Amino acid sequence: MPDEPEVFEEPLVAPPERLRTFFTRPRMFLGFALSIMVTILIVRLFSLHLRQNIGVVRSHAHEPEFLLYAVLCVFGYLAADAATLVLLTRVFRPKARWRPLVLLSLRANFVGGTTSFGGIEIPYQAFSLRRQGLTLPQATSVILVKGVVHTSVLVLVALTALIPATGSPITPLQRWFVVVAVVFTAVAWVIGSLWVRRPVGIEQLPQRFHKTIHAGREAFAEFHHAGWRVWLGVIATTAGYWAAMFAIIPLILIGLGWHGRPFSIITGQAVLQVIMPLSPLAGGAGVAELGYLALIGPAAAATIRVPSLILWRIATWLIPVALGGLAFLVRGGEAPSAAAEKAIGSPLGSPRTAAPSPAAASQPFKGGPSS
Repeated sequence: MPDEPEVFEEPLVAPPERLRTFFTRPRMFLGFALSIMVTILIVRLFSLHLRQNIGVVRSHAHEPEFLLYAVLCVFGYLAADAATLVLLTRVFRPKARWRPLVLLSLRANFVGGTTSFGGIEIPYQAFSLRRQGLTLPQATSVILVKGVVHTSVLVLVALTALIPATGSPITPLQRWFVVVAVVFTAVAWVIGSLWVRRPVGIEQLPQRFHKTIHAGREAFAEFHHAGWRVWLGVIATTAGYWAAMFAIIPLILIGLGWHGRPFSIITGQAVLQVIMPLSPLAGGAGVAELGYLALIGPAAAATIRVPSLILWRIATWLIPVALGGLAFLVRGGEAPSAAAEKAIGSPLGSPRTAAPSPAAASQPFKGGPSS
């Protein structure tokens, strides 16, 4: 790989400005508030007395240390996710600082947890990685590889819910969602791998896209030469991520006095994680609560179903969003190098498309939380 990133054209400059105009404070606050309202409404439908749920937590928490372990698992999977991002980024920039990348990983939880339709944190991370000196194809390949590895592990675990011996209370509709997710993931792996090696049909695309596509192929090819140590680290951090994630619900239930089969809980949660992106609300609101009561609820006593749901949503949604919001207040960016500025800025040298200043690097959204 050459030391200096290749200079690309205007399409690599415009999207960050569009993201800043899209992620405004009122819009993010409205999406988050609407999701909270839907969550509260569903909780009230299944339990009309919220104070009683708090009382259940106090009276049934015979082993409160397990609730503390669940919180530690939240920090564990957040740390593992950040470590995966650092490992993949250093494939292209071996000297990339870990602190800005950790802050970026935390901020992505805020973006994903406060905007409608999950997945918007993906372009946010891709464009933010350019401040570490990566070109847009390199940054995109980092996020896509991380997402594909995470999703593949999740889909494989969710696939075990189809085995009758697991005892997972999966419905026929949810079964079809899992089957479709497995097939889609397998097809994406095969087509993606083959197309990276031989981009069939690229001649049918406009000539102005060829340069960017070839740059993306070169970026993906770098991961083939990354070495076994990098991939061993990625596999280890991904395994740690899902181990911590899947441990949260069993620990919460055990802390509330539950003693059952953790495997059925894990498979049910895997299916739940697969279908949550179907929700149009922030944090998968609506689908998350109803899915939890349908997949996890039957395995627990009726008295602790809603209280455990509330604790799970606090642990896996509100805490990451809060930490991500705090990350926006921390100045973790660094001034882009000359090569990075050359990659980010417009070839025409227009002042409007110049690389952002270090102060602007800590404020990715217009009117965002850090303003």
